[in-house]
Amino acid sequence: MQEFTFYRGKATLPEHLQRWEGTVQQMLCNLRGQHTCYLMIDQEEVKAGRTHRRPGVHFDGVWIPGLDTSYTLTENDTNKLMFLASNVEGCAAYRGTYDSRLVGEGGDCSRVPVLAMERVVLKPNTCYAMTVVTLHESIPVVENCKRTLVRINVA
Repeated sequence: MQEFTFYRGKATLPEHLQRWEGTVQQMLCNLRGQHTCYLMIDQEEVKAGRTHRRPGVHFDGVWIPGLDTSYTLTENDTNKLMFLASNVEGCAAYRGTYDSRLVGEGGDCSRVPVLAMERVVLKPNTCYAMTVVTLHESIPVVENCKRTLVRINVA
C-alpha cells in the first residue's frame, strides 16, 4: 500500500506510480475535501477457473502503515471508504447487514450467513465504492488473463 494525498480533485502520487494517476483520478472523481489515501495495485497472470486474490468471504478492514493484519472491528469503520476496480471480473461483494460477532481474525467472514444478503458480481472496468467492512470474495476468472486490481483506502 502506497500513501498519497488527494486534495481538490487531484491525487499526488509518487513518481513510480504516476502512470496510474488517470485511473486514480477517475476512481476518486466524486471524493471531496483533502484525504490521506493508500493505493494498492496487484497484477497477476491468472489461469481460467482460478482466483486472483484472497479466497473466502472476508472484509479488508482499515489498513494502517506498520501494523500487522490482525483486526478488531470498530463502529467507526463502517464509515471508512475503499474503492475497488479491476480490468477482469474476479470479485463478488455482499450488500446487507451482518453480525460482527461472527467475524474471525483478519476479517474472516466464513461464519457469516451471506445467503440472506444480496450478492453483486463486480463488473470489469468499473469503480466500486464500499466501506472497509464490506463483505467480498474472489471468484474464479473465466479465461486465462492478466488481471489488474486497483484498491484505494481513504483514511
